[in-house]
Amino acid sequence: MSQEAERVYTINLGKVWLSPDNQRAKRAINMIKEFAEHHMKTEQIKIDQEAKPAGLEARNSEPT
Repeated sequence: MSQEAERVYTINLGKVWLSPDNQRAKRAINMIKEFAEHHMKTEQIKIDQEAKPAGLEARNSEPT
């Protein structure tokens, strides 16, 4: 039996802005995963595509 739980949290992503522009999306996703692992006490974390930080998706490429 698997117990699935849906929870709503507010995660402070302020430290994302300390990263370079092309690293911010990756750092934001890692911060969300670490927060979820810590608070839900599990290693099986799935992040919905809609939950990805808006505005950071396009910046995960090399600067031109």
